[in-house]
Amino acid sequence: MEDIVKDIHLLALEALTDVFDKRTDVVKKSMSFESQVIPGLMGGLWSASKKVRKKTIKCCQKALDKPVARANYAPLLKIVIAHKEAVLANPDNLVDAMKNFQEENRSFNAIMLALVETALGTNELLIALSKMFKYVESKSLIAIALHLTALLAKVDHDSLARKTLEAVLANLGSSLIRCLGETGPVWDFFESGLRSMSVTMIQHNGLDKSVACAVIDTMIDSAPENAPSSLFFALIELSKEDNVTAEHLASARKLLQSLLSDKVKINLLTNIWGDGFFCQNKKKVLPISDEVSKWRMTNFYLETIFDQLGQADLIQPLSFLLKRALQQNNQTDHSYTLDLLISSLLEITNSLKPEVKEDNPMDTELVVQCIRGCADPNTKALALMLLAKSTVSSNVEYILHNSIQLFTFVGSHFLQMESKASFDIACTAIDVLVPHILKAAESKHQVEELSVTILETFVDASSDMPRHRFCIFMQVLLNRLGAEEYLWLLTLLLTKAEARKKHYDIVGSQKSSKLTNEEKCQQLIDLYAMFGHQPALLLKSLNRMILQTKSCNKSIQKLLSITEGSNKAGSSVEELFDSVRIRMLAFVHKLFSSAEFLRSIVQGLQISNAADEDSQVQENLQSLLECIVLTMDSQGEGTKYRRQLGNCYEKVFEAVLALIPMTYFTPILAKLISLKQPSNIQRKALEVLNARLNQHEQIYDDDDLDEILEALTTLIENKNKDVSAVNQQIALLCMKALAKTLNPDNQDCAEKMMEVCTRISTQTVLESFTQDPVIGAGILCITHVLECLGMQAVVHLKSFVSWLLNIMDRQVVKSIIVLNSLVVSMQKLMDKFAGFLNPYYQRIVVASCQLSAWHRGNKASVSELEYRQCGHRLKQLHSALSNGIPFHVLLKLAPLAYRDTKTDDDPVAIIALAGIMADNVANVNKAEILSSASLAMEFFMEVFKYRQEDNVNINLVDDVEEALVTTFLAFGLKLSLDDFKPLFYKLFNLALDNDNLKGIITVYHISSLVAQKLKSLFNFVSEMIVQKATGILQNCKDKREEATKKTMLTFIFEALAAIFKYNRVDSLLMKSYEDHVNALLEHLDGTIHEDVFLDKLRECLGELAATTEDETQWKYLNYQVLMLIRNQNSKVNPHHIPGVPTSLKISWKAKKLVKVCLHFS
Repeated sequence: MEDIVKDIHLLALEALTDVFDKRTDVVKKSMSFESQVIPGLMGGLWSASKKVRKKTIKCCQKALDKPVARANYAPLLKIVIAHKEAVLANPDNLVDAMKNFQEENRSFNAIMLALVETALGTNELLIALSKMFKYVESKSLIAIALHLTALLAKVDHDSLARKTLEAVLANLGSSLIRCLGETGPVWDFFESGLRSMSVTMIQHNGLDKSVACAVIDTMIDSAPENAPSSLFFALIELSKEDNVTAEHLASARKLLQSLLSDKVKINLLTNIWGDGFFCQNKKKVLPISDEVSKWRMTNFYLETIFDQLGQADLIQPLSFLLKRALQQNNQTDHSYTLDLLISSLLEITNSLKPEVKEDNPMDTELVVQCIRGCADPNTKALALMLLAKSTVSSNVEYILHNSIQLFTFVGSHFLQMESKASFDIACTAIDVLVPHILKAAESKHQVEELSVTILETFVDASSDMPRHRFCIFMQVLLNRLGAEEYLWLLTLLLTKAEARKKHYDIVGSQKSSKLTNEEKCQQLIDLYAMFGHQPALLLKSLNRMILQTKSCNKSIQKLLSITEGSNKAGSSVEELFDSVRIRMLAFVHKLFSSAEFLRSIVQGLQISNAADEDSQVQENLQSLLECIVLTMDSQGEGTKYRRQLGNCYEKVFEAVLALIPMTYFTPILAKLISLKQPSNIQRKALEVLNARLNQHEQIYDDDDLDEILEALTTLIENKNKDVSAVNQQIALLCMKALAKTLNPDNQDCAEKMMEVCTRISTQTVLESFTQDPVIGAGILCITHVLECLGMQAVVHLKSFVSWLLNIMDRQVVKSIIVLNSLVVSMQKLMDKFAGFLNPYYQRIVVASCQLSAWHRGNKASVSELEYRQCGHRLKQLHSALSNGIPFHVLLKLAPLAYRDTKTDDDPVAIIALAGIMADNVANVNKAEILSSASLAMEFFMEVFKYRQEDNVNINLVDDVEEALVTTFLAFGLKLSLDDFKPLFYKLFNLALDNDNLKGIITVYHISSLVAQKLKSLFNFVSEMIVQKATGILQNCKDKREEATKKTMLTFIFEALAAIFKYNRVDSLLMKSYEDHVNALLEHLDGTIHEDVFLDKLRECLGELAATTEDETQWKYLNYQVLMLIRNQNSKVNPHHIPGVPTSLKISWKAKKLVKVCLHFS
């Protein structure tokens, strides 16, 4: 269709061009204002087709080629021809051409008026030419406005009217607005447009909008500078219409916001309600229907100007409206109206400067009335916020008079709500109201009383306050009341109060339950964390709280509301007060265990130290400690509460000491451990010091070291005997830990520790250590001090080591504590000063061995863990001795040490000595062993006669010999076999005397162990041992000492079994095999029938049988065993003899069968 129209348009233009070319009269007639030809050609210039525009311009050129210079439309055609290139490129360029035409030609207005009048006759032409009319005069625009007003009535059913309205608003909207006045056709069009309730949609700025919205948006796009007042009211009146749409109101609101000025805002309220309505004495009652519409307009107006409120002049009319709204509670939107009015007043109040607010005070009574009378919680919240923000000196007296009721209301309503907005309002109210109220109360000397009442009010309200909001609100309250003055009291009140928490059950119902003590403490800790940036304030509050609760006086009873009968259990006032103190101290103790609180204190100390200023934090810490000490001293013995209080104060004292960073700790600590302090304070301070030192923290600067060393040394010396044993012990442990932290390379520190060592290692001080814990601590302390000093401490070794050796006497050692300390000390001394202990080696070795005996003898008196730990330390000590004492020195003192230890009842000391020597030998080379062989053999020849000593412990003698053999082997295995043989031959000489049964036992015990160790290498002496054994076995029946004989035979059997196991008979004793068999079988069925003895004998026979494959020898053994079992009383069982042939076992079973048959016959 568009193509057809285009083709027709082109044909018409060609035809008209031909006519203009041929007939001048037609051209002249067409160029007059009465003709519609030129307006029609102007419409072609706005065609989207470039061909049409080109044909149109050609036609215009043909017309100008004729003599028509004075024609009406000639100037218009000339301007078109002058801009033909621009128009061909884009028809919108014709608008700029019209602007130039207006500026250059006086006939512009007449030509444009003729075009407008022609266009108004045809809407299509008006649509096409509307862009050209942008610069027309007001006369033409009024004509267009009249035409548009008529079109408004047709838009619902005439699409051409809608399109015309769209085009004119889009192209001429701004031009029409320039002619807008209080009256006239242009205003009539816009008023009709913005009041139109047509739902027909037209295009505006690319969007479909209703006619009214399109008209209003046009005005928004080109807002008039001096808008008529009737426009404002017309826009507001839209809100009272029942069928107005939300989009319509939104557009009206937007236009209104862009036009309003401060003066207009007030006048509009007067326009809505009428002149004189806002006079205070006016009591006219409007009809309900009229008032409803006025409230609608008021609400719309306030919504519109809400973001632009800021005039103090609006306070009076809005307050008047608020008062009237409170009386009209039967409206459907009553709550919303109140909310909007209060919000508007609040917005104005927030924007006013203090001096302006002072000159325009809010009606405080009206606001309080709102708080009390409004049903909606949000409205109450806004009213409270308004009261807080509008409070000035002129109305503060009224608020002071109603303050408690207000705060009670805040606590019972806003703080219990989950809404964050309500909570923020409550915080703001407190933040603003409290300073004004306190200022008013100051003149009446009621500040403290009022502050306490406010605290109590909100403490009561906090029981139902959401837990996550508790700390924030209390921080706001304290900041306004004065945290420095009232944090301590709030803590006490909260400690005493019964706090609760809200939670939900499994079905989603809200429940309330009592907070546990742990939860209450954590709640208070979180509150203190809110003031973490003020550590001095926190410490000062704690200090004041402890001081104020030192005694149960009348003032503190009144503050805490503690009276007779205030507890259902019927407890006395003192007991109630003590229970509060116990809970308070529990909180303080937990607070000082909080990592966040510790971090806050440390940062406070560091900041003041970095600024090189006196630290309030440090001063407050010291004051707090002194306060605790004073309070502890004032608590007497008595009820269970008082005893519990004493424990609580001690725990808090420890916690405070433990909190202080080490670099700030020393000056405070030195005072606390001085002799002037009570014993329990000294003890607690020392315990904390010891714990901190054992964490390897450096508690001092070099300047502070003297102070702490002097304090500890004085306690250790105990010259006046007024230091308790416990404190002396802990002081020693502190000195020990301190010695570990010192840098021995620091000459200044070394000199100070040398002085300490000189004072505490004197004989007088050492002998003053009488109790076992003190002795143990003293040993460890001095040991570590000596270790710290290194070689400088050698001068003090003599007195200390002598004291140690005296203690190491078994008669003095009475506890595992002392034993452990001795072991650790000796080990460290040997590791550090082994070369300087030469004069004491013998006593040290003997004492160390005797400690092992004491340790074993007291196993039942200590726990299993302590026993194992001490045993482990003893092994470490023995290892230190074996590694620290040279071999030749140890070998020389070994006989003397043996003689000292063998006199003990418990031979474990000898076993320990043997172990030390065995470990010592392990580190010696062969050359040194050879050079000491003679001395070593003298020692071994002596110790291997231990069994022959009087009063020998029979139960452990075998263990002693085994330990000594282990040492002998450790020594011997360092030698070659040729060097070892003479040594063993010397030992074997102990068995040459057949009457010396104990000597024989020792030799064969040694032989058994050596044979098991050397295996086949032992054959160099095997034959001699076997021959000697055979002789002993053959001649021992006459011996009367049965027990000794049994032991001798047992070790002989063990030695022979070991030799037979690793050596063959043909290489040893082929000639006397039968003698050996007879000697052994002679004891198989003898007088000794103990299982252990027989097992050894059978093992020996088995090894003898297994060591040969000679049938002759087997036959002989077979025959001798058969002859032995023929005896009716024989208890020999061939099955128990390893290596016995099967024939012997069958013969033995036949013998048993014969016995059974004879029994039944």
